[in-house]
Amino acid sequence: MRREEVLVAVCAALSTRNDGEAVSLLHSHYRFAPAAPTKHNAGPLQSTRVFIRDGFIDRYSGDRLIFPPVLRLISLALPADFPYHPNWKTTETHPAFWEVGATVDHVDPRCLGGSSDDSNLVTTSMARNSAKMNWPAHGQGQRNSAVAQGGRAAVAWPLTGASRGRLPPFQAIMVCERSRFEELLWPAARRR
Repeated sequence: MRREEVLVAVCAALSTRNDGEAVSLLHSHYRFAPAAPTKHNAGPLQSTRVFIRDGFIDRYSGDRLIFPPVLRLISLALPADFPYHPNWKTTETHPAFWEVGATVDHVDPRCLGGSSDDSNLVTTSMARNSAKMNWPAHGQGQRNSAVAQGGRAAVAWPLTGASRGRLPPFQAIMVCERSRFEELLWPAARRR
């Protein structure tokens, strides 16, 4: 029985004051089974490992994504034109953080019993992660996704450099003089 058919049958049972039948229908065809709440956010090392495995490609859309520290460096260099808010307030954060900043998502959400090991994590944007919320990926109809098609194979993008000497775009962004990174990351070092 399809979900909507179950709910129609539940409404029919309720309309005849047959609460027991309504409960029986829900329990047998559309049961609510809450999972114990769990909290786990992938740390920076685990996230980076997943980003590299997935080649900085959004596993739900196939779009290229940017390593979050790169976005923060741009924001530090150009705070008025590329603002960042620590709580990602949309009125105070450049949309690139949401649209092209890499983050990890649990394919099978933790709240539904999904694990936090790398095999259940994929690279996506914060916008897609927020839209997916606590739903399993296979139920969301994501396009071009190995995950949505039931696979776990990572989409590969060359990380070791270069076909014919060209760097992939995200690596080209990260290539910068060390002194400039230090200037942006450690303002106190500038004052010495």
